[in-house]
Amino acid sequence: MKVVLVNPTFYSSNSIGLSYGEPLGLAYIAASIEETGLHDVQVIDSVGLAGSFPKVAGEIRFGLDENILLRKILDSRPDVICITLSGTLYSAYYYDLIGELKKATPRTPIIVGGPHATLEHEECMEHPIDVLVMGEGEETINEVLLAIEENRGLSDVNGILYKAEGSDEIVRTADRPPVEIDKIPLPARHLFPMENYFKYRPTHFYRNKPIATILTSRACPFDCLFCSTTLVWGKKYRVRNAKLVVDEMELLINKYGVKEFLFNDDCFLGKRSNVIELCDEIIRRNLNITYQVPAGMNFNLLNSELLKKMKQSGLYAIRPQLETGNPKTAKYIRKIIDFGKAKNIISEANRLGLWTQTNIILGFADETVEDIKLSIENAESIGFDSINYIIPIVHKETDLALDYVEKGLLKPNFKKSTSVDSLHLSIKELQIIQKKAQRMSKVNRLKKLANPLYFYFEFLPKINSRQKLFFLLRRVFGGIKYKFLSFG
Repeated sequence: MKVVLVNPTFYSSNSIGLSYGEPLGLAYIAASIEETGLHDVQVIDSVGLAGSFPKVAGEIRFGLDENILLRKILDSRPDVICITLSGTLYSAYYYDLIGELKKATPRTPIIVGGPHATLEHEECMEHPIDVLVMGEGEETINEVLLAIEENRGLSDVNGILYKAEGSDEIVRTADRPPVEIDKIPLPARHLFPMENYFKYRPTHFYRNKPIATILTSRACPFDCLFCSTTLVWGKKYRVRNAKLVVDEMELLINKYGVKEFLFNDDCFLGKRSNVIELCDEIIRRNLNITYQVPAGMNFNLLNSELLKKMKQSGLYAIRPQLETGNPKTAKYIRKIIDFGKAKNIISEANRLGLWTQTNIILGFADETVEDIKLSIENAESIGFDSINYIIPIVHKETDLALDYVEKGLLKPNFKKSTSVDSLHLSIKELQIIQKKAQRMSKVNRLKKLANPLYFYFEFLPKINSRQKLFFLLRRVFGGIKYKFLSFG
């Protein structure tokens, strides 16, 4: 069969910056189908094919014009269309495309997968989707394709939702066990426009280019109240063999000239011995690379020895996720945080010349204005180079969703990931606090820059080019206009 995999166009009010990169999940699916040798696999990567990102009606379009994308898919004459749904904020654009495809080619099966499909499967199945793949799809997709090719039912395929033939009934099959990740073929990057991902990644956020995304593990062994990771990857934490990871890195270096890697794990440090082995293998092979871990690291798993080892192997930025500066809130979200240790770790990382960043979530259900003020004050005192303040997003089927429903903040049958009022503050009030916190953080960074000891011994060692220096100073000095901000 001719199987066409689609990374669809979407719109965003903000530049996605660090999120712009090859769709690794779809590349793994493509590789798994290719490995069987049973199907002709084609990828139409709308986001990767776009040579520009224009503003349309006030939003940035990431991908080809929708009519061009639709025509490309139809011109490929697919027997099956597989679409990745990666972001919960962009579902309207996904559903428009799916609707147009089903109108144009009603007999062609449409299969969807990806994080959005898993988290919002009920809403997805209200649209003309034939099969929805839950969680990891490498094994599932091949069983679905075989069933379609043999024109038989899907009831024996685990890990899917589908519409029963001749009715609107939605059938959900048994869950599928976690895949053995060392047995999955490497992502089929050769089917994607990698040259565009290398070309269009924003320069200022990285130290070297070209840049590639890579995974060393799946799932997470921790149990944060708000997290949806286990809903997508399952609860069994699995790490890839460190030597195989570095083999993949060498392949990318030799084939594409990659100089920097983004380890996109949800829990990079979940097995510390594997991280040490990975670092040692990079050092042993003398790979001249740099890397980051965009999703962050767990403070409790960091120590001085590990920081130095990772720095030696090419790490230049860390994002340990504090999530809150308030001990009461930390207990609520089931996050064990030693704030004293956090301050020591960030201090050491700054001295080593590592960029330090974290996310702070403001406005959980029970948080008052005073709770939020304490969270901000404690977070700002730790010494991060930058802090990103965000408002909670409640994903279906998480424990946070159950708590919000119990407190009456959400209806039991809510269909879509969302941000909502807390018990004490409206979403509008939380957004005002969030913006003020972000501005105040800029002011604090400006004050730090005025300290000569910080500027020469912590800030300058992190700069690898004059261009980067000017870019960062411009961003920091953007906060000078904010003189006094109150959270009352």
